[in-house]
Amino acid sequence: MSTVGKMTQNRPILVTGSHRSGSTWVGNMIALSPEVQYVPESFKPNGLLRHHRLLENWFQRFETDEGEKFAEKLDRVFRGKSSIFEAFSLFNPDGNFDLRNSPARLKFYRDCKWNRITGRRNLRPLLKDPIALFSAEWLTQNFDSQNIVLIRHPAAFVGSLLRLNWRFDFRNFLNQPKLMKQYLAPFDEKIHAFSGDFLEEACLLWSCLHFVIQKYRATYPNWIFLRHEDISRNPLVEFERLFQKINVDFSAEIRREVMKFSASENPQEVQKIGQIHQLKRDSRANIKNWKRRLTNEQIEKIRESTKAVSEHFYGDDDW
Repeated sequence: MSTVGKMTQNRPILVTGSHRSGSTWVGNMIALSPEVQYVPESFKPNGLLRHHRLLENWFQRFETDEGEKFAEKLDRVFRGKSSIFEAFSLFNPDGNFDLRNSPARLKFYRDCKWNRITGRRNLRPLLKDPIALFSAEWLTQNFDSQNIVLIRHPAAFVGSLLRLNWRFDFRNFLNQPKLMKQYLAPFDEKIHAFSGDFLEEACLLWSCLHFVIQKYRATYPNWIFLRHEDISRNPLVEFERLFQKINVDFSAEIRREVMKFSASENPQEVQKIGQIHQLKRDSRANIKNWKRRLTNEQIEKIRESTKAVSEHFYGDDDW
């Protein structure tokens, strides 16, 4: 086992789960605390550490004895020592000029530099990264991370992917034989027989991700598992409970900010076509936005396609 990450002074917090599960919202609310340092997504091939070209697949899974070089780089990031090359890396892993993720990388670099100047020490790193889902165990083993895993209704997940036109290449899974054998074997046949239909793709992806989440939930009772719908329905109660579990102070100021970002006067829907995130939302109304985005036929197809996995998280009343 690598011991590189064990050198990190303060226990990192990982906010993960499926993408489109509210990880950005939850991560940003926790990051309101002066006790933590927000770390942008690092497990994306195109993310914070892309300068080092250490990740070949989206949803890369590191085994216990793997990822030594990546652990070394991530340990330095967790210590707030992100390099100028990482912040200003303008070329993606394929060597093409690409400005995506630059604002987040630059902000993190500036924050780390400011923390060093002002003497802010001993901050807990908060890694918000849904793409780290399959390496959550590795992060626990190497960094003693405190893991928060978010769950999202399959119809909401599929509706969000359709809105954004986010496609997924299942070769990212097939290129990882150990992942397929140990975690995704029940989906091997479906992945190989995939027809190319967008809705079918999104349903299969949701099932793969949440099948692994269900295995985690059965194996790691000390991890924190939260349904997006439960946080959205009672944000103040759920966030206060979450802050207590991760031992971060839920101050009056943070309480006001949570209220501001989830209030009923906020928009129910993302206001711009193609916009990825809009943190200020009517969180309660957002729970069932998928009913307006999807047709009844689509909803039935999603329910039937994901039933074997979704029944572990959602009942008839949730549809």
